[in-house]
Amino acid sequence: MGPIIYHRSRLWQREHDNMHSFQFIFLASIRSGALTNETNGSTDLVQWINIDTITEDNSVDIVHDAVSYLKQLS
Repeated sequence: MGPIIYHRSRLWQREHDNMHSFQFIFLASIRSGALTNETNGSTDLVQWINIDTITEDNSVDIVHDAVSYLKQLS
């Protein structure tokens, strides 16, 4: 696992309780093995994609935030 390249903390107010999440995006590279989707886990789909092909249809909002942040650095 590489360094953290983007992170955020979010608070949500819900009807009966509150939720606090910490989200991290790490710099990574493919070394070996196969990606595996979790069954009944927190990951609906896992895949490697080129950063130039990231869209709203194939990623979540934190990914868009991280890409924007990375583009500001370059």
